[in-house]
Amino acid sequence: MTETYNKPVALDKIAYVIWGTGSPAWGDPRNVCTRMFSNHIVWLCHKKPMSASEIAEELNVPTVYVEEELEILRKGENGKYGFLRRLENGKYALNFILLDKDVFEKANAIYTEQLPKIC
Repeated sequence: MTETYNKPVALDKIAYVIWGTGSPAWGDPRNVCTRMFSNHIVWLCHKKPMSASEIAEELNVPTVYVEEELEILRKGENGKYGFLRRLENGKYALNFILLDKDVFEKANAIYTEQLPKIC
């Protein structure tokens, strides 16, 4: 805790672009991922499943705050389906695919190039 206490917390702004038409009537999980802290947790979990303590260490914040945010992200708007899911080992993983902007743009360029042949 002393190590965490002495580290400054400076989170970069992260912005997500949701691609698709999903807005389920039963509760859109995107609606609970609006805070900067949530965005950073989602970003960390996109590479590999992480535990609350691993996330807390990475973000230099007390674990109790991470645990609370993880539950919000796990439950989503409807209390049943969120951005994250809790695995049997206690770690959290994403419920969707999250790509870096450059990876998405490359994939989109390939798709766009082939589109005339498909249509």
